[in-house]
Amino acid sequence: LHIWDYAFGLTEPEVAKIVKQHKSEAFSDPADPMLKDVWQRVRPDYLLEDYQHRRIDVLTATTSHSEVTIHGFKYVLMASFPLNRSTDWALWKRID
Repeated sequence: LHIWDYAFGLTEPEVAKIVKQHKSEAFSDPADPMLKDVWQRVRPDYLLEDYQHRRIDVLTATTSHSEVTIHGFKYVLMASFPLNRSTDWALWKRID
C-alpha cells in the first residue's frame, strides 16, 4: 500500500520538496493549502495519522470522527493501534 506522508514527505518527493522550500520542519495539518495541488494530483489512497495530535479529527465539521474530508477527498478510519503509551495511530482510507 502507498501510505501518504503529508508531514515530512517521506513517501512523496513533491511534499518533501515543499517542506524544504518553505524551511519548515514538517506539515502539522493535512489540510494545509500548500499541500492542496499535490494532494489533488496524487489522490492519496491511505493516510497514517497519530492520535496524539488528532489533526485529522479537527479538520472537518462532520459529526463523525470516522469519516473526514481533506482537499475534497473523503477518508474513513480503517484501523487504529497503539504505538506507545502516549500515542495511538490511525490508518485512514480514501473512499470514492
